Parts: sequence; C-alpha cells; structure tokens
Amino acid sequence: MKTINLLIVLLTITISNSCSQNNNNTNIVAENMLYSFYSEYIRVFATEAPGLSSQNKLENLQKQFCTESLIKKIPIIIKIRVAILF
Repeated sequence: MKTINLLIVLLTITISNSCSQNNNNTNIVAENMLYSFYSEYIRVFATEAPGLSSQNKLENLQKQFCTESLIKKIPIIIKIRVAILF
C-alpha cells in the first residue's frame, strides 16, 4: 500500500512539474510576442510620418498579432476611450 501511495505521489509531482514547465514555456512565448509587437509598434510611431503609410504598417501589425475578433473590437474600444476623455 505504501508503494502505491508513493508511486501516486511521485506521478503527481512529475505531472505537476511537467505542466508548470509548459506554462513557463507558454509565458515565454507570449512575452516574446508582446515584446515584438510593441517594439515594432513603437518603431513605426517613432520613425514614420503620420499618414497612409504608417496607418498601413499599423494595420499590418494588427493582422499579424491580433485575432480577427480583437481587430473587429478595436474601433469600438477607440470610440469608448474617446468618449471617456471628452
């Protein structure tokens, strides 16, 4: 009985460690993606003159990093934020 309990405990620890490592890898991937997005986003704002070219580059960033549902929500979010400011 003690052997079975010990095996269950060891198996639980092993699975827990495996899940924890997967979460860490997922977090690292997410952090890298956010870093890439904001780095490019800031670069476009810092180096591009306002206009159609910069707008197209920002839209391409949205397509690259955002889901379709988020892209659809962006105009709504902007309207809400502008309404709150005024």
